[in-house]
Amino acid sequence: MEEARYRKNDTPSGVSSGDNKTKFTDSIIKFYVSKLHIVMIVMELVIGSVELAE
Repeated sequence: MEEARYRKNDTPSGVSSGDNKTKFTDSIIKFYVSKLHIVMIVMELVIGSVELAE
């Protein structure tokens, strides 16, 4: 939700790109951090299932 709102507010003309760019970067960082958390959980599940298979 937040990523889309920041993209919509980002002006291509670059008049107020400074503030929007920092907001956009923050949203990207938050997005990747939340995805990284999910990836870690998936990796633990995969490793656990591999150990069970052996």
